[in-house]
Amino acid sequence: MKLLEEIQCIAAGKRKIRIENQLSPGVFHEYLKVEDVREVYHISFVTTDMVWISDSSGHTILTNKKGTRLHILADTGSRTGGHCVNREGNLIYVDKYHNINKLSTDKKTHKRLLKNTESWEAKCVHCSPFNADLLVGMRRYERNKPDYSDAKVMRYSSEGQEIETIYNDKGRKLYKFPRYITENHNGDVIVSDLYKHAVVVTNPEGIHRFSYTGPPTEPELSLSGGKQCFTYTRKAIIR
Repeated sequence: MKLLEEIQCIAAGKRKIRIENQLSPGVFHEYLKVEDVREVYHISFVTTDMVWISDSSGHTILTNKKGTRLHILADTGSRTGGHCVNREGNLIYVDKYHNINKLSTDKKTHKRLLKNTESWEAKCVHCSPFNADLLVGMRRYERNKPDYSDAKVMRYSSEGQEIETIYNDKGRKLYKFPRYITENHNGDVIVSDLYKHAVVVTNPEGIHRFSYTGPPTEPELSLSGGKQCFTYTRKAIIR
């Protein structure tokens, strides 16, 4: 993900990867201890000292650098990729009914931005740091076809107005199950797809650029806010 985020535009229209300040394997600078959490599925930073995490029980927890729980949401519906923080510090999250809500910075008010439709369910969400747009990974099921599923990415304004649909390219379906979603400095939309076992990258107009499956010996890819998660019994450590 470090490499994908560093893709830059050049005058000729081609792109190159710029690698800077790489950390040596096995070296990290700091960590947060999250007590009584077995697994951390997703991370959204409010500040460098305060983060929202998703645990294995479906809770979204605000914790500080000391591991103190500051707030907890029990109605969240997606453990993986199901929340983000906007430029104002509001938590944007997918609830258990697959609606997308915004939590005020004082943690007292919930505002519904997007209501779940009967067929499409929100699975992951990302708030653009560039223009405050919301990118939402969605999946659709058909009751009469239990083996059938479909997926897409929707772009909305910060207040929930529909802007764009990213669904297929040249008749080819781009997604099967969006699990995490983000974007790079060029505005490319980057999706970690559970069923394709790939990171699928499109340009801002929804044109497929490439899909990355990684070397066979690499661990599973995940777009969890650029952080790595390590699981221990009764304690999760985030670095």
